[in-house]
Amino acid sequence: HSYSGGLLEHTLSVCETCDHMAAKYSNVNRDLALAGAILHDIGKVHEYKVGVVIEMTDEGKLLGHIAMGHQMVAEKINEIEFFPADLRTHLLHILLSHHGQKEWGSPRCPQTLEAFLVYHADTLDADIGSFNLLMDESPNSDWSRYARNFERRVYLKFVSDQPYKEGDTEVGSEPDVESHRVNDHWSEEKDRLFVLDNNSSDNSPPNTDLP
Repeated sequence: HSYSGGLLEHTLSVCETCDHMAAKYSNVNRDLALAGAILHDIGKVHEYKVGVVIEMTDEGKLLGHIAMGHQMVAEKINEIEFFPADLRTHLLHILLSHHGQKEWGSPRCPQTLEAFLVYHADTLDADIGSFNLLMDESPNSDWSRYARNFERRVYLKFVSDQPYKEGDTEVGSEPDVESHRVNDHWSEEKDRLFVLDNNSSDNSPPNTDLP
């Protein structure tokens, strides 16, 4: 989401995912997860500067948004009298672990349910955002260029969501028109025989056993 407004868009998306998953899993502390989702990238407001282009600040290059975000939130918490110590620890843990792995920049790996949730919501939105950028970059291609963050090329062609219909030769193909025409013919023939049999002198059931 490296564009103007992208941080807000990303943060909202992570919040929506966490809110949805917290509703699904009753043992998730929803308030804690949402607080972590809102604050997980707060350090980026000082990590980048927005001008004609978006650039990293010196502080961002030297410290990174995880360390800066941790410091920002910790300082604000310290200003709140009687802020629960365990809540402070759990919230700061989410910030420190939201990249998931130490080799990806997180000082800690997720060790609480809420930290796992924020990490996966963050990663999911970032990956889909990157995928969409690749699609915008190559609108007429089936495959993307090599994407360093994915360590692969990805398939960009739209896959139809139209349901498979009985009689289609394959998923996504046009219906077998001739087959439907034959079926319609037999249906009409059965209706005709039904009328003829009903007009006959006996009361036997209509004969619909076609040759």
